[in-house]
Amino acid sequence: IRDRSGAKTIIAVDRHSSRLDDALTFGATHTINASDTDPVVAIRELTGGLGVDYAFEAIGLSATIQQAYNSLAKRGIAMTLGIASATTEVTISPVGLVYEERVLTGSLYGSSVPKTDIPMMIDLYTNGSLKLDELLSRTYPIEEINGAREVSEVTVESLFAGLAEQVPFTAHERFVTRGAQRLGKRDGIAVLASERDFREVASREHGLSLIHI
Repeated sequence: IRDRSGAKTIIAVDRHSSRLDDALTFGATHTINASDTDPVVAIRELTGGLGVDYAFEAIGLSATIQQAYNSLAKRGIAMTLGIASATTEVTISPVGLVYEERVLTGSLYGSSVPKTDIPMMIDLYTNGSLKLDELLSRTYPIEEINGAREVSEVTVESLFAGLAEQVPFTAHERFVTRGAQRLGKRDGIAVLASERDFREVASREHGLSLIHI
């Protein structure tokens, strides 16, 4: 990433140390653990008080979008990639929009042009510039595809079971992801989690960005 972008400093922010370690492998020069540090303050310290030229937000929460915007330097661009719920609102000061000419925008699928971008990414992968193999935690031969699916389902169920225990339940709202619906039972009565609560816990505890399916 760093070689192609020309960026001298790439700061990764996450709540999980293992992911921050991975970020260093993929090109980050600095990491910030948001579970014990205010990322905006830390970014300002790393950049001599200036802020960053580009901030990418990949969760879709109001708080993280605001953090990305507040981390910007003058004329910086904050781009949100995470899919927020329809009711999510972001509060920012218009002063920075004018006096510092900051920009807050979004991007769907990287605003890519498949006809040109996919061949480019294939070239980057084949010459070793784009790390994809390192993203794989485990591979299966085709004859073990059913076993791979079972492992995947167990992992997902375990994850959402842990989330469900932390989420206030209501009877009138639905989960925002398939699979979590199976967990909608308490004392034999089917219940559904508040979308907002489930989304916030998923992001806070597991760094997930949940979307409507």
